[in-house]
Amino acid sequence: MKPYYQDDAVTIYHGNSLEIAPTLTGIDCVLTDPPYGVRARTGGKGKTRKHLHDYGVHNDSEDFVRDSVVPLLSKFIGKCPVVVTPGSKNVWFFPRPETLGGFYHPAASGMTHWGFLDFDPILFYGRDPRVGKTITPCTYRLTEAPPRNGHPCPRPVSAWSWLVQKVSIEGQTILDPFAGSGTTGRCAKDLWRKAVLIEIEERYCEIAARRMGQEVFNLGDMA
Repeated sequence: MKPYYQDDAVTIYHGNSLEIAPTLTGIDCVLTDPPYGVRARTGGKGKTRKHLHDYGVHNDSEDFVRDSVVPLLSKFIGKCPVVVTPGSKNVWFFPRPETLGGFYHPAASGMTHWGFLDFDPILFYGRDPRVGKTITPCTYRLTEAPPRNGHPCPRPVSAWSWLVQKVSIEGQTILDPFAGSGTTGRCAKDLWRKAVLIEIEERYCEIAARRMGQEVFNLGDMA
């Protein structure tokens, strides 16, 4: 399949990750923030209110997460390190992780029936590639605002850089099968990794490709 974008560090594919990801080789680890399974819904005086993760080309539902996202990622679990931010709502759909971590949001990021949502779970599968080199926490205090780049839910770069360094070492190739605006690729490139990104929404592929063309700033490793 011809890439949508490619440079020395990052390859972007526009298409269905369920079809593309199983065909890839040379993947050292997986890091992804998949759809959260929340459909567009109605609320507030009858006005249509779309969730930030709503996509135009597929149904972002719990069924999609359970029946498509989880089986796809399960193909990599046990074969290489896999790190997933599933969202609190869907965490129980995924296989039991080796370790549960999370992003702590001291300012909170939403409301639940039990109060402010100030914790975003992270599922760690497999073995930490940094074992024997550096011991690092499994939680991250998140205070940085996400970039405004045209995607509704981009991840903050500092937090995602931390995860890129958790799941990989320099020179390795990271797969993100639900790439969104390409934050995994941007951080991988800045930190001297490589990345293969798959995104089903073409407008987000375009945003990701533009971000890959930005100047590289080496943020340094945790070692």
